[in-house]
Amino acid sequence: MYNHFEGDSYRNRAKLEAYSTLEHICYDGEKKGFTFEKFVEKHNECYLELAHHNEPVYKEKKVRDFLQRINAPELQATKQQVRANENMMGNVQLAANFIALSVTPVKQSSRYVAAVQTDWISGRGGRGKGCRGNDRNKG
Repeated sequence: MYNHFEGDSYRNRAKLEAYSTLEHICYDGEKKGFTFEKFVEKHNECYLELAHHNEPVYKEKKVRDFLQRINAPELQATKQQVRANENMMGNVQLAANFIALSVTPVKQSSRYVAAVQTDWISGRGGRGKGCRGNDRNKG
């Protein structure tokens, strides 16, 4: 069991998977299924996996790679500010928090309910009548 889950082949596969994810993940702006928060979360998961397998990654490289994968045009100026700040260039979490302040959230779709039938509250409705009930017009 140990050799299967903590053996060399498992560790190598886990490290390769983490590096592959880091290489292919990119942020192009807020989308319903992939937000900046998810982008940061994925990065953190990969670096935790690499740390778990004693694969050191320099702090500056983490930030450089993180910035390189952000392709959203509206964040270009913010990325430049991070590059100009020595503290943020040495701490991926500081950089991510700073950039998150400039991210425009996904616009929520507006869904309105046109009408609500509340006959069941007043006791006038009943089983099986639904919208077909004719006793609405009686009275």
